[in-house]
Amino acid sequence: MITDKKSTSKLMDLTSEARDLEERDIRVIPVPLGNEADSNELQKITPWLDDILEIDKDDNPYKVAETILKIGLKGKWKRY
Repeated sequence: MITDKKSTSKLMDLTSEARDLEERDIRVIPVPLGNEADSNELQKITPWLDDILEIDKDDNPYKVAETILKIGLKGKWKRY
């Protein structure tokens, strides 16, 4: 999830939606852009706090994408 400012949704709604995604084994990787993103909000949308990326406007977008992929691919794998 890429965000640049505080959501207009209620924090309780964000938490509920995040929990629903987690129950479906969907991993949310918050990527805040700029200084208006709400860190409390970001912490509520993922149970893995180390998944919240800290990037700078000057960071190489390819490196950011690579980091997102590495985070997304680590962890438990399910066989379908």
